[in-house]
Amino acid sequence: MPTAGNSRFLQTFLAASTAAGNGRTRILLCSGAIGVIAAMTPATAAPWQRGFVVATYEYAFRYGGRAGFERAGEVEPGSDCPHGSSVHFANDKNTEAALKQPFRSKYEIEAISRPPGLQQVRAPVSTRFSIWNRAITYRGWKRGIETYVNPWAAEDPGQPEVTGRIATGFNLDNNAATGGFVAEDGEQGIDNALYRAWGCDAPWRGNGNATLHLRANDKMQGGLYTMVIRVSGKRIR
Repeated sequence: MPTAGNSRFLQTFLAASTAAGNGRTRILLCSGAIGVIAAMTPATAAPWQRGFVVATYEYAFRYGGRAGFERAGEVEPGSDCPHGSSVHFANDKNTEAALKQPFRSKYEIEAISRPPGLQQVRAPVSTRFSIWNRAITYRGWKRGIETYVNPWAAEDPGQPEVTGRIATGFNLDNNAATGGFVAEDGEQGIDNALYRAWGCDAPWRGNGNATLHLRANDKMQGGLYTMVIRVSGKRIR
């Protein structure tokens, strides 16, 4: 609402504008008067939006290791994952350990883990992983049980969780007592449960060189897909 002081100020501007003989002075004074009128107008909400094209994409997983460092078979151990990156089913030894079911003979486990004649096929790497994936799908207590459909039928191989307390993320519930993580700037209550669950998994863990992060960015930057973000809302002005 206009006040008495605002009204007198506006009248002074308009009177000066009418009396001024200089056109430039009149324009400046009128501009000032319009500014005062705008200031007296009640605040309004104006819709807005911003667009962003994503150049690089990866999960907010803080890396606490040292690239290239290995210790007793542990890949890049660090403050986030004391025993390094988890590599379930990533090599023949891990696969062999996962396939020790009662119905499988030692010979069968060996043949699956290290397929004979693999180097004679056209694509040995993809062939090896295809064989492993097929066998790992059936690792229950009885032959023929698909364990991705019936996960209770197989022993849980275990997924090491992040044990470090520093994480990237937000305090989503505005509660410093939840979340369990602290930001690098010291903010308490950072919520990033996905990082706790997946942060030690080899495909996602790395200092800008995690396998699946590189693959996603390579394909995006090569033109396979484009990621665009539009943020919109209302603000008081």
